[in-house]
Amino acid sequence: MKKRLLLLSFVLTVIMAGAQTTEYSRDLLFAPCDGGLKVVPQITKQISDEETLTVIGDYQGVIVIPDSVEGVSVVAIDDFAFKNCKELTEITIPASVTLSGRQAFYGCSSLKKLTLEDSDEEIIFVHDEDDIQTARYWEFAALEEVYVGRNFRHVNKDGEPSIPFAEPFSHHSSLKSVVFGDKVTRINDGAFGWINTLQTVSFGAGLVTIENNAFQGSESLSGSLHFPSSLKFIGEYAFFGTSVPEVIIPNSVEEICDYALTISTLKKVVIEDGEWPIKLGAGNMDGVAPGPFGTAMFSSGGGQPLEEAYIGRPVDSHWPDLFHGNASIRKVTLGNNATGLSNSYFEGCANLETVILGDNIDRIGDLAFFGCKKLKNVNLPEGITHIGNSAFTGCQSLTDITLPSTLRYIGDYSLTGMGLTKIIIPNSVEEIGQYGVSNEILQEIVIEDSPYPLTMNYENGAVFSKCSKLEKAYVGRDIDADIFHGNQSLKEITFGNDVTTVHASFCEGCPLEKLVLGESVTTIAGSAFSFSNPSEVIARLSSIYCYALTPPVCAGDNVFDDTDKSTCKLYVPEESLDGYKAANVWKDFLNIESRIGAIHDNPSVSGRYTPDGRRTDAGQPGISILRMSDGTTRKVLER
Repeated sequence: MKKRLLLLSFVLTVIMAGAQTTEYSRDLLFAPCDGGLKVVPQITKQISDEETLTVIGDYQGVIVIPDSVEGVSVVAIDDFAFKNCKELTEITIPASVTLSGRQAFYGCSSLKKLTLEDSDEEIIFVHDEDDIQTARYWEFAALEEVYVGRNFRHVNKDGEPSIPFAEPFSHHSSLKSVVFGDKVTRINDGAFGWINTLQTVSFGAGLVTIENNAFQGSESLSGSLHFPSSLKFIGEYAFFGTSVPEVIIPNSVEEICDYALTISTLKKVVIEDGEWPIKLGAGNMDGVAPGPFGTAMFSSGGGQPLEEAYIGRPVDSHWPDLFHGNASIRKVTLGNNATGLSNSYFEGCANLETVILGDNIDRIGDLAFFGCKKLKNVNLPEGITHIGNSAFTGCQSLTDITLPSTLRYIGDYSLTGMGLTKIIIPNSVEEIGQYGVSNEILQEIVIEDSPYPLTMNYENGAVFSKCSKLEKAYVGRDIDADIFHGNQSLKEITFGNDVTTVHASFCEGCPLEKLVLGESVTTIAGSAFSFSNPSEVIARLSSIYCYALTPPVCAGDNVFDDTDKSTCKLYVPEESLDGYKAANVWKDFLNIESRIGAIHDNPSVSGRYTPDGRRTDAGQPGISILRMSDGTTRKVLER
C-alpha cells in the first residue's frame, strides 16, 4: 500500500475581503502535526517505498494562511508545501505558524510578496543540510517585497543552526524592499546580505540587535538609515558595501563593531545626544583596530566621502583619533555630552572647514587639528584648560580664534602656522610652550593682566622672534623670558599695571617706536630695549610713557642702548618729573615731560565681552573692560 503524506486533510476555501482583481488559489490542504495543523502540498506523488516525493505545485495567486481551521491552530508549513507553485504571487504567514519546512517555497518563480505577521514567537525556516545552494538562492528567489513581523532563524533538518550566509533571504536577485515590524528584535548574521536589488529598509520600534554582515554587499541599498531608539548593537560588516548616504545612530546604541558602516557613499553621520559612551570598534581585528567607518574610525580609509558628522556623546574607541586622515570631512559638531578632543583627532583633515565644540570639551589634544589647512571656523568653549602640542599647526585659513578664560596651558607650536593677525592670551593661562604662539602673519598680541607670572618656554630663539609681521604687543603680567628678543617688526609695546619687572633682553633688537610702562614697573633688566645689531635694525624709539611714580631701576646702563635720547620723548607723572631727571639712565633723556593723566591714554585691556557675557575678540561689537592707573575699571561699548 502506497504511503501517503496526508493522514487527514481539511478543505478550506481562502477568502480575502476587499480584494477585487486577485485570482484565488485552489483550496489549502492541512494535516495534523504536533501542536495543531500544518499546510501540506496540494499534489504529491509517491515514487518509492522510501517516501521520496515528487511535488507538483498547484497553489495559485494570493494566499493568506489562516491561523486556525475549525478551532485547530495552524502551526507549520510542511516540507515542499508550496514547491513549484509557479503561479503563486503573494503569501501571508500568520503569527501562529512557527515552522516552515524544507524547500517549502522552492521554485515559486512568481512569488513577489511575503508577509510574516507580527508575533512575539520566532519562525524557523528549515533547509536541506546537503543542499546549501537551495537554502541560499532559491527559497524565496522571486520576492520583491517582504514584511517581517517577527524574528526568524534558519536551521538544518536536525534543528542545528544554519551556516553563515545561508539565510533564506540572502543572495537574492529581485528583492527590493524589506519592512520590519515592531516585534522584530534581531536581524540575523547575513540575513539580507548580497542582495544587489535591495533598495529600501524600514526598521521597527523593537529592534535591539543587527548582527554581523546583516546587509553586507547589498549595494543598491541607498536610503538614509534611521535606526529605532531600541537598537543597542550593530555587528561587524553589517552595512559594508551598501550605498547609504546618511546614518543616524540613536543614543540607545551601545556598540558599533568594526567595518559595520564602511560605506563608499556615506556623507553624513549623526550620533545622537546621550550621556553614556558609545563603543566604536571592537578592536584588534588581525592586529589592527579599524573601527566601524574604515581603517581609523571616521577616516576615509574605507573610501567613504564623509562630509559631515555630529557626535553627541562620549566615545569609547580603540582609535580615539576619530577623524584622523579623513580627506573629505568638512564639518563636525560635538554635542554638549561629547568629551575631550584626543591627540590627532582631526589631524590631516585637509578639507575640514568648520568645527563646533560642545560645552563639555575640556582639552584639545596634541596634533588635534594639525594640517587642517582649510579650517575656517572653530569655537573653544569655556571649560577648556589645555591645548596640546601642535594642536593647530598649519591651520592657515583660521584667521580668528577666541581662547577661553579657563585655559591654563598652550603647548609647543600649538598656535603656530595659523592665519591669525591678532590673538588675546587670557589671564588664566599659566604656561606657553616653545613657539606656542608663533605665526608669520601675526600683527598684534595681547597678554591679559594678571598678578601671577606667565611661564613661556623657548629654545634656540625667542618666543615671538619668528613673528615677522608683529607690530604691536600688550603685556599685562610678569614674564621671566626675553620673549620678543630679535623680533624685527615690533613697533609698539605696552606693559600693564600688573607688570613689575621687565626681563633682560625682553625686546632687544626690536625696532620699537613707542614704549608704555605701567605704574607697577620697578625693575628693567639689562639690554631690555637695546639694539644690539644697529647695522641690521634701525633704532627708532621716539616716545616712552612711564607711569611709575618711582623711576624703575635700570639694571645696567645698556637698557636703552642705541636709542637716541636727544630726540626720544619721555613722558612721566608730574609729581615724579624731578625724580626721573635725577635717576640713573633716565636722566640721560633730554626731553622729559610730565603728562598728568597720561595713563588714561593707555589703559590696560582686561577683556572684551558680548552683551550676554561671552568673551570676544577686538573688531567685534561688545563691551571692553579697561583697567585704569588708579586701579579702577571702565566699561566702554565698542560698536
